Amino acid sequence: MNGFVQRVLQTVQRHELIPGGARVVVAVSGGPDSVALLRALHALRSRLRFGLEVASVDHGTRPESADDVAFVAALARTLSLPFHALAVCVPQPSEAALRTGRYAALDSLLTAPTDRLATGHTRSDQAETVLHRLGRGAGLRGASGIPLRRDRIVRPLLEVSRAQVLDYLRALGQPYAVDATNFLLEPTRNRLRHRVLPALRDAVGDAADAHLAAFAERLRSDADLLDAMAQAHLARHGLALVPLQALEPALLAAVLHLVAPGNPTAERLAAVAVAVARGAGCVQLEGGAIHVDRVLRIMSTPST
Repeated sequence: MNGFVQRVLQTVQRHELIPGGARVVVAVSGGPDSVALLRALHALRSRLRFGLEVASVDHGTRPESADDVAFVAALARTLSLPFHALAVCVPQPSEAALRTGRYAALDSLLTAPTDRLATGHTRSDQAETVLHRLGRGAGLRGASGIPLRRDRIVRPLLEVSRAQVLDYLRALGQPYAVDATNFLLEPTRNRLRHRVLPALRDAVGDAADAHLAAFAERLRSDADLLDAMAQAHLARHGLALVPLQALEPALLAAVLHLVAPGNPTAERLAAVAVAVARGAGCVQLEGGAIHVDRVLRIMSTPST
């Protein structure tokens, strides 16, 4: 078995990403990461006994996007796999809006609890994500990066690097599409990919990506433990103020994160924690806000 495929197999088995008999839809843009994911899962489908299908999303934001979908369709035919072409138009195509629309369209293909959507995020993507979120002030959960699994979304390449992806495709003689917008420096993620991470590797060594990914994994483990402790606290005490005030700051933040509406930043949670320390009465959710009696409406106040 090819070494790259072996590493993907180990990730899938170690983290139980794909149950036996599952139907796996691979999101393939035509770029190297998703093409490598498709080829690796195709090589593993008989051994792991899962069904495999291919999906490609066209946002219509680039002149060549239809060609990329056609390339993916041809690859699916070559591999004798079912193919789904999805057109997703977003009125205001920001990066976040496109991602939301893309995942909604892909999720619509999943019809059974055992279905899985596989995406081609790599360890290099993980390193970029961790740096990006740390720079934006993420807390413990946010800085833990991309999970290997979230609900029915799985990421079998998250423990391999982009360099390993390219080596695998080169060994196969497998072509892939190149999205020229990935080389534009206006998007923050692209600047991290083409400027910041290369400088970091030059400064501390090529293992920087792996170390950032390992750091994210440790943070995720810590965050999971804190969440479990926070849930136990809520089950025992609810949101009674005195028990909240007795919590260590990290555990208090975990409790507040569980009950807060939306996805509050670390700074917002810290402000809530200060109000809890000074408050009286009970903390409760009302109208999308956390209140300490009449003291606190921070969670519903727009950020400035």
